Amino acid sequence: MTLRPPSLATCLALLALVVALGGTSYAVSQLPPKSVGTPQLKNNAVTSAKVKNGSLRTQDFKKSDAPRGPRGAAGPVGPAGPQGDRGPSNGLVFTRSNPRSLPGTAATTVLTVTPGTPAVATYVATASADTGQDVAGDVRCQLKSGAAVLDDVTVRVAAVGSPGDEVRVVLVGGVSGGAIDIVCADGSGLDFSIDDQRLAAVRVDAVTKIDL
Repeated sequence: MTLRPPSLATCLALLALVVALGGTSYAVSQLPPKSVGTPQLKNNAVTSAKVKNGSLRTQDFKKSDAPRGPRGAAGPVGPAGPQGDRGPSNGLVFTRSNPRSLPGTAATTVLTVTPGTPAVATYVATASADTGQDVAGDVRCQLKSGAAVLDDVTVRVAAVGSPGDEVRVVLVGGVSGGAIDIVCADGSGLDFSIDDQRLAAVRVDAVTKIDL
């Protein structure tokens, strides 16, 4: 059997096929810059394996997905703010330093404080007692609210010039409403003297009058 050479038409057809295939391969391997974008990518086309480690930046993540870095160091302490206004006080202190004599054995009011209404408070009253005599004697002091006795203390006072010739009387009591009195009596008839009367109150709303 004798082989006949291909015709010119066959050769041209083969050449056209080779050129067409070669041109397509060139076009695929030489894509122009920025020619592939979001529309050209299929869903889930870019996977973790195709992303270079360390190539993503914070702005590439959603705020909820961004990796959190280490906690930074505490900043310097800011300047102190201005001092605030002084708030209301619920404490009161009354001091009186005029001596009050205790004639005979009768009870004598040495300090009276009339709080406002309502007056809910804990009171601490103190006073100094001395006889001014060469003999010792007893003095009795009470912290009263009206007829109610909140505290009752009797102390022994030494003769003048002896240790304990001036004794500090301390009275403590709580009350709601009414005047507060320090009442003292000379239990020995020695003409005691009461001085430096003090009354401290906590949680008193107001004071309307002080009688001495």
